[in-house]
Amino acid sequence: MKLSLFSFLLICYTFIYSSSVDTSYNNQLKDNIFIAIKKGSSKSLARYFNENVELLILDKEDIYSKAQAELILKDFFIKNKILKFKLIYKSQRKKANYSIGELTTSMGNFRIYFLLKKGKIYQLRIEKKI
Repeated sequence: MKLSLFSFLLICYTFIYSSSVDTSYNNQLKDNIFIAIKKGSSKSLARYFNENVELLILDKEDIYSKAQAELILKDFFIKNKILKFKLIYKSQRKKANYSIGELTTSMGNFRIYFLLKKGKIYQLRIEKKI
């Protein structure tokens, strides 16, 4: 009986600990992504891109390679100097995380969305805020 109770407690502890590690990792990952956005750093942000990224930035919409997506994002950041970034919504699920933020730039206001799966950005959208 003691062995089965011990085994049960060990399994519970392992599950709880691994869940908290995953949550902590996801939070740190998101923090790094938010910092890259605030700095307007396409290079730092591209570190988190999946090999192929669904990208919508103003008039550019397609699935791009990591390198192509970084160049498009770099062009956006050059033309739109980031003044302020504010996170307005985040959803945390086991398989995917979704965040929405507001960008204030030298050329106007934008809404930014990104979808994160397995520690990689699969979708990034930057749309003019109306």
